[in-house]
Amino acid sequence: ISWGIATFVLLLAYGDNISQTVLEAFYTLGPDAITFTPGRTVLQAGGLRTGRVLQFTVDDIEHLRQVVPSLGRISPELRHPGVDFAAGPRILRSTLAGVWPEYGLLREMRLDDGRWISPDDQLRRARVLVLAADLKQRLFGDAPAVGQSVQVRRLTFTVIGVARRKIQRAGDAGDNEQAFTPLSALASVADARYLTSLVLSPEFPQLRARCVEQVRRALAERHRFHPTDPLALRIWDVRRDIEESVEVALTGLRLMILSIGLLTLAVGGVGITNIMLVSVVARTREVGMARSLGARSRDIFLQFLAESLLLVAAGGAAGILLAYLIGWAVGPMPLWSAFAYQNTGVGDITLRISPLHLLVACFLL
Repeated sequence: ISWGIATFVLLLAYGDNISQTVLEAFYTLGPDAITFTPGRTVLQAGGLRTGRVLQFTVDDIEHLRQVVPSLGRISPELRHPGVDFAAGPRILRSTLAGVWPEYGLLREMRLDDGRWISPDDQLRRARVLVLAADLKQRLFGDAPAVGQSVQVRRLTFTVIGVARRKIQRAGDAGDNEQAFTPLSALASVADARYLTSLVLSPEFPQLRARCVEQVRRALAERHRFHPTDPLALRIWDVRRDIEESVEVALTGLRLMILSIGLLTLAVGGVGITNIMLVSVVARTREVGMARSLGARSRDIFLQFLAESLLLVAAGGAAGILLAYLIGWAVGPMPLWSAFAYQNTGVGDITLRISPLHLLVACFLL
């Protein structure tokens, strides 16, 4: 029973914690962010031909602010890949992204050093950069980067911040391999008329679906495409899409873990049954003597039931204690940190045993 309870509780803790760790990894992309990327029309609308390539501008943002009441924060995003960054003798090619200050909150851009882009930077067209973690490491190594100058297409930009590394797949650069600058400053080194995407969030979480639908219809009306055109817009809702994908992927894992735990617990129950059977057979003479002295069958039954319940309770308590000891002894188990965080411990699985796990185990006992 002790080993069965310990195994069952640890398996439940492992299943729940791996789910939470995977979700936290993807939430570093911005749990409330919804990205609208223009595509190509495949449905005819308003007498216009199909196959039109849609392009967003900053004017679209101002329009959305006026006609979408459920809209919260919003920022343009303009990515220019293949930009050369020069810091001293080092020259690297990566992506330069032009954004507004709101982008930092939308995409959970936490910093290890310095500050994020400010409204004043955007207003003044300040040539400042926030470097992603990997890009900073490649340009400056372990030396401080904030305050240093970086040449971007023969123009000097000043580093004002270094973004904290995000948990992403190995080989997927994403937010870890680019630099961010005010959209107004990007216009000095690249064409900034047409945006890569719009990143936004609803004013309140419960308005999420309504906000997506209102933005879709507002953009359809402005750019004259059918609101149900499947390829006109690529919409990526981080919370909805990630939670659905992770839930589907991990449901099978949870069921397998639960089955193994129940099987282990059942084996312990069979062991207790065999122990009590042997005890009853070995104490036949004692039972007969008790009957001759006037003990009722019910009294004898309650005596053996109390003994079995005491064994189960003692075994359960020992199993719970054993589970806590094993969880403490094992410590964090590497998951994302093994390849995405240089073994810093971020994104590891920790066997945290919750009261719910204990309640489930006690109920099954």
